[in-house]
Amino acid sequence: MVKKYPNKNFRVLKGGVEGKGSKLNYKKWIFYLIIGVLAFFIVGHMANNLRDYITAKLLEIEVVEIKSMDQGIWGIGFYLREEKVLKGISKSQLSLPPNTRVRKGQNLFGDYVAPIAGLIVYNIDGYESFEFNNQNVLSVFKDIEQNYKEVAQGNEGVKIVNNYQTDIIVKIERKYGELLHGLSRVRVRLGNEEISQILFVDIKGMEQQSDYYLIHLFSDELKDDFLALRFSDVFFILDTITGIPLPQSAIVTKEGKTGVYVLQRNRVVFWEIAKIKEENGKIWVVGLRDNQQVILNPQIVNEGQWIKF
Repeated sequence: MVKKYPNKNFRVLKGGVEGKGSKLNYKKWIFYLIIGVLAFFIVGHMANNLRDYITAKLLEIEVVEIKSMDQGIWGIGFYLREEKVLKGISKSQLSLPPNTRVRKGQNLFGDYVAPIAGLIVYNIDGYESFEFNNQNVLSVFKDIEQNYKEVAQGNEGVKIVNNYQTDIIVKIERKYGELLHGLSRVRVRLGNEEISQILFVDIKGMEQQSDYYLIHLFSDELKDDFLALRFSDVFFILDTITGIPLPQSAIVTKEGKTGVYVLQRNRVVFWEIAKIKEENGKIWVVGLRDNQQVILNPQIVNEGQWIKF
């Protein structure tokens, strides 16, 4: 038997109360259950990611790539070109942009004609009339030996520079001079952080001094940017090695074979390699492929171990 009450939201039944309150409790528990399941999976996923992150950090897993490294000799280069200072002419009078090409005999200002063909440069550094002989060259290197990188361009002026032909006098340590004997051409990297170029140059001569060599190079392929340089580093490229640089700690020995541990389908696998060069604390090796996952801290893993990365 059902008794009705003014409150339309409830009915009194035998065995309990039925109404909106019971329906709300049911929905609330369903909601909490869904939230709990979602939270469980989210926390589990985050925990797995955290575990994988910590594992990767401990193992120091690196995705490697094949690189190249040039080997050779460093020296200090002094650039000499045919240059003529235009005396009595200022930049404002000439009104030509820097590096404007002029021909020999071209009228520049009034009755002033270009004494040589080349590019207009608005800077005088004091070496324009440099006489090319061994004594002068030696004095230049003596003066700039400690601070040649800081030798600044000098006073404002106007000159024409023959940019087609450049002599480069390079000073190198005596113990390296014999490596260049018998060569007529050599590949070099010239310049600094702002201006650089790799090219083949001719070796015109070599002269041995007490503790160093002077190497006379020649090029007709230098970029016009080098007109801004009088001195720069010169690197003679004698060899190029190709491989992958790894820390010594990553390399292991197994049954007399040299190798590293890599991850292959999430398993730790021994991978045989060959050492080719030690340079700047790194061991250059061959035998690995691009994008292989190399374990740099192999002391804490075992071959065959499963690791998610």
